[in-house]
Amino acid sequence: MLGGGNPVAGSNPSGTGIGLSYIGDHAYAYSGAIGASSSAQTLLQFNTGNSYIVGKFMCCPVTNFATVDGAETSFQLSVNGEIINIVKFDNNPSDTGGNYWIFEVLLPAFSEVKMEMDAATSTSTYLGSVSFVGRVYQ
Repeated sequence: MLGGGNPVAGSNPSGTGIGLSYIGDHAYAYSGAIGASSSAQTLLQFNTGNSYIVGKFMCCPVTNFATVDGAETSFQLSVNGEIINIVKFDNNPSDTGGNYWIFEVLLPAFSEVKMEMDAATSTSTYLGSVSFVGRVYQ
């Protein structure tokens, strides 16, 4: 199997969770909606297999920014323990171009990938989610 890993979503038919799933030469991961907390939460965490993956992450804080004064949520992507991308959403979604963030990455073979979400305040009720969809290359 290309890339190693689980060929189907497993016992969860929607495929949500922190792991990476493979279908043919495609890979995907969906965190599902995650509630905010006063500390960083892991939305996705997985190891790539023996192939590299080119794909896109979509980070989406699910809230109405205009009604939450001073609240903010950040998403942070690390590969092999190094932060490679980070974005912060606050109560002005125009700061990031909207209520979502999409970016393309190349994930090397045999790498640990981790996406975290952090709400800057423990009173925040933000929900967030992240999706990853990519193509696996030998």
